[in-house]
Amino acid sequence: MGILSSVTSVFTGGQSTLYKWLAIGGVLLALLVGSFLYGLHYGNLQSKTTIANYADQRDKALLAIQALQNNTNVKVVTKFVTRTQVIHDHNEQIKDDIGKLADSVQLSADWLRIYNDSIDQLSSTSSQSDGTTSGIKATEAISGITDNNATCLSYKAQLEAFQDWQRQTQANIKAVQKKK
Repeated sequence: MGILSSVTSVFTGGQSTLYKWLAIGGVLLALLVGSFLYGLHYGNLQSKTTIANYADQRDKALLAIQALQNNTNVKVVTKFVTRTQVIHDHNEQIKDDIGKLADSVQLSADWLRIYNDSIDQLSSTSSQSDGTTSGIKATEAISGITDNNATCLSYKAQLEAFQDWQRQTQANIKAVQKKK
C-alpha cells in the first residue's frame, strides 16, 4: 500500500472516518460562528462606549456653554435695561424742560405737512397749504417728537443688545470648542 491508497482510505475509510470529518467540520463551524458572534458583541460594546463618550463630551460642552451664556445673558440684559432707563429718564427731563417753554407759538400748516411727509416716506408729498396755522402748539409738537425719538432710541438699544448677545454667544461657543 502506498501513500495514495492510505490517503484515499482516510477519505473513504468508512463511516467512522466520515463522522470524524463531520465532527472536525462542526467544531470549525462552531469556532467560526462563535468568533463572529463574539466580534459582533464586542463591536456593539465598543460602539456604545464610543457613543457614550461623545454624549458625555457633548453634555460637558453644553454645560460649559450654558454657564458662559448665563453670565452673558445677565450682562446684556443689565446693559439693555440700564440704557433703556437712561433713555426714559432723559426723555422725562426734556419733557420737564418743554413744560417751562412759552406755549404761545403755533406751528404753520406747512410745518405740519412737511413733518407728516417726513414720517411717511412712501407716500407722495401732500398738497401745498395756504400758510394758515395748524392749531398745534410748538410745545405739543416737540413733546411728540421727543417721545418718538425716545422710542427710536429704545429700539436702537434693544437691537444693539441683541447684537451684543449674538456676538458673545458665538464667542462662548468658540471658547468652549477651543478647550476640547
